[in-house]
Amino acid sequence: MEDNGASSYHRFLEGDDNGIVDIVNRYKDGLILYLNQYVSDIHLAEDLAEDTFFKLMVKKPRYTNKYTFQAWLYAIGRNLTIDYIRRRTKLFSPSDDDLELLLAEKETLEKSYIKIPLVGSSSDIFRTNTFCIFGKYVWSPYLLLVVPILIGVLCMPFAARGWSKRLRT
Repeated sequence: MEDNGASSYHRFLEGDDNGIVDIVNRYKDGLILYLNQYVSDIHLAEDLAEDTFFKLMVKKPRYTNKYTFQAWLYAIGRNLTIDYIRRRTKLFSPSDDDLELLLAEKETLEKSYIKIPLVGSSSDIFRTNTFCIFGKYVWSPYLLLVVPILIGVLCMPFAARGWSKRLRT
């Protein structure tokens, strides 16, 4: 026994335009959500679903009862989506010259990156707050703590002399 989609499609093939309207109304939301799993863009999934229904209307592929009509329709949509993804990847794939330029830039960046003094690995969050003082790498929050203490310790004798002079007078 044919399901509603298959009977609607057969009606459309026989010349009843309401058959395709029934198919679109019944399957469009599910097909959009299904195609969205492949492209992760709901608007693009809507366009691909539209292309699927357009293919049904123009090319009128042959449907057999081997699978359910929904599975057959979703397979057409999936194949169109895969073709779209392949075309898009082919359009954006770099040429050999571009790859050589990218590799040269990468090597240049790596060479310049080696010259920058770092603490720890490249993912170390402290590397931007590091200073080389007398050949030792010091993280700046330590400097923020230690420098005032050092200034205080070094200046304490001078301050003590000034206080003692003031107290004598």
